[in-house]
Amino acid sequence: MITVKNALVVMLLTGACGFWSCLKPPEYPVAPTIEFLSWSKTTVKEDSVDVTDSLQLVLSFTDGDGDLGAASEDDTTLNVFLIDSRDNSVKTYQMPRLTPEGSVKAISGEVTITISSFACRPGYEEDAFTYKVKVTDRAGNPSNEVQTEPITIDCQN
Repeated sequence: MITVKNALVVMLLTGACGFWSCLKPPEYPVAPTIEFLSWSKTTVKEDSVDVTDSLQLVLSFTDGDGDLGAASEDDTTLNVFLIDSRDNSVKTYQMPRLTPEGSVKAISGEVTITISSFACRPGYEEDAFTYKVKVTDRAGNPSNEVQTEPITIDCQN
């Protein structure tokens, strides 16, 4: 026997399913877009025989076709580029695999990348710099370029 309460529950569930089925997946550009969010810390120690310091870079991202990061666990392609403001040298890293399962490939989220190996310029007790960061997806599409907040290196180990 169908009660008014059961009928109301069925109508609400049917309405909710209809609403969710009408939601469109997000649309992002095919080229990735990134935004600098934060560093895990802003001061690191210069590398030496006894010291190897690191910090975490946190970026937000969007990618319309979801081909951002490594293609597989065996992929060693470097796709994150950090350009040092002091001398324009480039450090390269790999973004982990971020491709979603299913038919909707547009993605957005945050990713954390561990950055290590810091060197001071000769004669400095403290050395400060920023990075310009960009990424490429597996199709070779470059992202926008973002600038980080400054990092200070303690040069007195």
